[in-house]
Amino acid sequence: MELLIKIFIYAPPLLIAVILHEIAHALVGNKHKHNSVFQQKAHDIGCKYTNSYCFDNINSVPKNVVAKCPRCGHLFKRYRKPSSIGYCGRCKDVSYEERLLVFERVVE
Repeated sequence: MELLIKIFIYAPPLLIAVILHEIAHALVGNKHKHNSVFQQKAHDIGCKYTNSYCFDNINSVPKNVVAKCPRCGHLFKRYRKPSSIGYCGRCKDVSYEERLLVFERVVE
């Protein structure tokens, strides 16, 4: 608790806003995204609601490991190569061999 108090005393206002925003997400659950339930909870805990504090809007590391379904052409992007074999879930009506995904690192 003491650490939490120090964070709120010494942290920059933007950091506090981001933390409160994410706490509001945790309290209402994933299904509410940024709807009125989320906005009310954010307001209740002292967060000045804004979408710009959401992790979804922060420029993140690009997903540079990709695989393309050989059957339907759907592109799958990942941050790292999966440790197990993957199959396209969209092509459930064909054999595993026809929908096998081979992930490769893409250099941009």
